[in-house]
Amino acid sequence: MNLTVKQPKVTFEEYVAGQFDCPWSDCLWVEGELVEVPPESGLNNAIAIFLTVEFKLYARMNGVELGICHKDTDIEVKSTKHRTRKPDVMVLSPSLNAAIRDRQCH
Repeated sequence: MNLTVKQPKVTFEEYVAGQFDCPWSDCLWVEGELVEVPPESGLNNAIAIFLTVEFKLYARMNGVELGICHKDTDIEVKSTKHRTRKPDVMVLSPSLNAAIRDRQCH
């Protein structure tokens, strides 16, 4: 017999605030439900780190004020389903960077 335990619904605000119990090491929010995120490959992580460093160097060398986020910054994607994503790298305008500054962005 295969029993699955249904996780209680979580609001987006609770998810962003970290007020939930994720049964896995990492999860995303999809329309109120927590979904397991599979581990990433070492190559994917290396590429994300490389791009983060390159974007930061470019911004510094050219006097461009950008926010660069590397991993673990949740954003909400509104489409047919409301869900979160954790992009590997985000390049943000100064105003958007200020808006999400307290959400683990570097």
